[in-house]
Amino acid sequence: MAFVSLFTVVAINSCSKDENTSTSSSSAFDGKLSGTIKTESGAALNGEVDTLKLYDGNVVKSFPVSADGSFEFTLPTPSADKLDLLSEGMPDGLSITPADAKFYSVNEIEASKNGSYVGYVYYGKRSATLFVEISYVYVDRDVVITGNKTITDGAYEYIYNMNLKTGWNKVFESETSSANKIVSSMTTGNIPSDVQWIISLF
Repeated sequence: MAFVSLFTVVAINSCSKDENTSTSSSSAFDGKLSGTIKTESGAALNGEVDTLKLYDGNVVKSFPVSADGSFEFTLPTPSADKLDLLSEGMPDGLSITPADAKFYSVNEIEASKNGSYVGYVYYGKRSATLFVEISYVYVDRDVVITGNKTITDGAYEYIYNMNLKTGWNKVFESETSSANKIVSSMTTGNIPSDVQWIISLF
């Protein structure tokens, strides 16, 4: 996935109550995450996961998960030394204003049971031709990212339309695929109401 590959840090599937029922007109939020994780088939969990983990260098932050998959925690504010330049994680040719803005990203997070890795969790949906995921991006200042990028003789197109506010933001990534083209877009603003917390077990 384009956004995952460009902003790879860590990831999680979590949601606030209003995310489950409506769309949001702003990307900024307070970092509070809560929800109930389900399997890719939509089935409820039954003790498959007991912990979610965020990695910050050599520091591991762990958050408990109930047997039914429910959880709640607040994303920690990243320290300044953990922030990377946005311009170094984006394709050439995009407009990034201001160019020296820095970021930290969360999109998929490790899930474990009794200390052993069991898979990763994300907030989104998936089908044969569509993948949707919500990423959480922290920026050290307001920044606007816009533009299109086509690579590999037009086989891949990336579309950026992000208006990020200082602090934590929700970014909506969607990827559609056809026989000869993959289009991936990263936007801020409305969050679909039909996404859910999913665990990919492997």
